[in-house]
Parts: sequence; C-alpha cells; structure tokens
Amino acid sequence: MRQFFCQRVAANQNVSSLAYIAKVTPTDEVYIRGIHQHDHVTEVSLVMAGSGNYFIKDGHFPVRQNDAVVINAGTLHS
Repeated sequence: MRQFFCQRVAANQNVSSLAYIAKVTPTDEVYIRGIHQHDHVTEVSLVMAGSGNYFIKDGHFPVRQNDAVVINAGTLHS
C-alpha cells in the first residue's frame, strides 16, 4: 500500500482539503482496517480493478471495477 499525505487546513477554516491518498494493490494481499469512522473526514474510494464488499453503517454493499464509494464523516464502515 502506498500512502501520500497532503498538508491539512486548520479545522476552524471552512475550506476543503485532501487529508491523504492511499493506493491498495493486489500485492498488499489483505487490507483490513476493521470497523471505524472518521469524525471530520469524508472518505472517497475508487475501485480501479477487481471486486469486494464494503460494510457501511448497517449493511454490506458489493463493489466492482469502476465503482466509486463515498462515506460521509461520522459513518461507521470497513
């Protein structure tokens, strides 16, 4: 997995910023983060290849190549 961290804007400013970018590849084998949430971050995932499942709030959602997943701040997911 490759991660790129970007400069964050102070939380009290009404400006959007990019927190980080992570690229997960098949060579990473298993990328499990467990159920979690981000209090001040909206997570956007782009499925570039393959397929899998996302758990969001109280359900499982299948994803496949070319899908985009947007998870609002404060929403449980894995």
